[in-house]
Amino acid sequence: LGATKGVRQVVVTTEGGPTSLAAYVTSEAPTGVAGLTPVGTASGTGALTISMDEAVSGRYVTIWLTLLPPVGDEFRGTISEVQVLG
Repeated sequence: LGATKGVRQVVVTTEGGPTSLAAYVTSEAPTGVAGLTPVGTASGTGALTISMDEAVSGRYVTIWLTLLPPVGDEFRGTISEVQVLG
């Protein structure tokens, strides 16, 4: 986000079919999600919204796909847009 901000909502637009994801907000640039706690999760198709009751402060928002839609004999997740709202 360029600086520490309060995050109240993350909207992730997905393509290709049913997708599940988790969002993480951190102050330091993460190198993975092991040991981190997601601020929320979402599942479905199209625009997936994660809303927090209270703003979570951080500089980095990481989206981790936890379920990918099938594409032939493989699986592929596609994110076309991410909106971070305060």
